[in-house]
Amino acid sequence: MAARFTHRHLLLVGVETTYATPVAGMTGAANAILARRTPEWRPLIGTDDQIDNVRQYFGSQGTRLVQNYATVSIEFDAGGAGAAGTAAPYAALLRACGLAQTLTATVSAAYTPVSAAFESATIIWHDDTTRYQMAGARGSLRLVLEAGKRPYFRAELSGLISTISDVALPGATFTAFRDPLPLSAANTPTLTLGGYSCVAEKLEIDLGNTVEPRFLIGSESIQITNRRVTGTLVLEADQAATKEWVAIARASTRGALSVIHGTVAGNILEIAAPAVEIGRLTFGVSNNIRNVTLPLDICHTNSGAGNDEIVFTIR
Repeated sequence: MAARFTHRHLLLVGVETTYATPVAGMTGAANAILARRTPEWRPLIGTDDQIDNVRQYFGSQGTRLVQNYATVSIEFDAGGAGAAGTAAPYAALLRACGLAQTLTATVSAAYTPVSAAFESATIIWHDDTTRYQMAGARGSLRLVLEAGKRPYFRAELSGLISTISDVALPGATFTAFRDPLPLSAANTPTLTLGGYSCVAEKLEIDLGNTVEPRFLIGSESIQITNRRVTGTLVLEADQAATKEWVAIARASTRGALSVIHGTVAGNILEIAAPAVEIGRLTFGVSNNIRNVTLPLDICHTNSGAGNDEIVFTIR
């Protein structure tokens, strides 16, 4: 028996051309994802069909595991691509979470939500020398920005169970991944809400996709069926005369959220959300200084086009 070591891993992700048809020939050079920690791979999720026929005695009659799929949670740094206008090295994960990619040469890579024609991914996890694979993977995404720490995404994906096999752990290339700067006054020149420059402790944004495994006669798939983008902003409480958040929340006044993190082209993350409402805020304390936690409802505009509630830009 050969032991599997918990510090020997490799994660590969590729965007599928045809839904649930595994991407062929994925390699550590082209498809490797530099994860922050070991992915949380759950290999057998589904429904238990328990047999409970009428008998004249007690006892288990067995269970059938049906509608089976796998899930994985992946954390990865929200760094740049090294050169403005180049796709983020983790773009496949963003695209599998319902974000469309738009590349503007030498300028930026923008990721915006869609409501149809969702892409999907094949995901391979090498757990030492055992290889797990899922196909047709789709999911949702959370972005975390906290003072003094590197920004990161957390993707939660579900996919159809594919092959499990023993193979040699392949090599990988991570040169496309950039180490993002920790969030700070110097490294994060812009964090504003409704035009107000925030002295912030933490910002979290949740893409809020509804992800549904759908197992029918004749079809099995993972579907994204809805989206509601939300967030939480923890910031230093200012004087009421400067910014009175309670009145803004009560009036459902919308304001734009703008974040620019990074100072060097090729490693800048920008977030733009033009229509943000504040929910039922609460007060707290940090270092004996009053802070306020703002729930954010990140809405689409009323332009009629939709899919414009948030844009993540790498430049």
